[in-house]
Amino acid sequence: MYLAFLGDIGNGELLVILVVALVALGPDRFPAMVKKAGKVMGDLRRAGADLQRQVRDEIDKVTAEVPSVSQVKTALHQAIEGEPQPSAATPPVPAPLPRPESEPAGSTPPPAAAEEPQPPERGGQAG
Repeated sequence: MYLAFLGDIGNGELLVILVVALVALGPDRFPAMVKKAGKVMGDLRRAGADLQRQVRDEIDKVTAEVPSVSQVKTALHQAIEGEPQPSAATPPVPAPLPRPESEPAGSTPPPAAAEEPQPPERGGQAG
């Protein structure tokens, strides 16, 4: 039996500890203390197992509620007009942009507006 809280104590050292406890507690109280220690160890073991079971149950419950990545991917592709899934090897081709209604096809944009001529200055002429 491996007792983690005892660390690297071997069988011989454990026997010495038990003999010292028997001498210190006496033959009347030692069996009751060993029984109580065993009961505490059993309670701790059951509590640990119960905690592990509860954690596993909660994890299973959460993972059952979350859809897988492939399910999300399939649902998204079906939602987008039923388009088939693109393959990873071929990149998607972007659709051409629509032309504005004010600009007919084949026309060129108007040239940039030239500066307006300014009237001559009336500096030194008397009129």
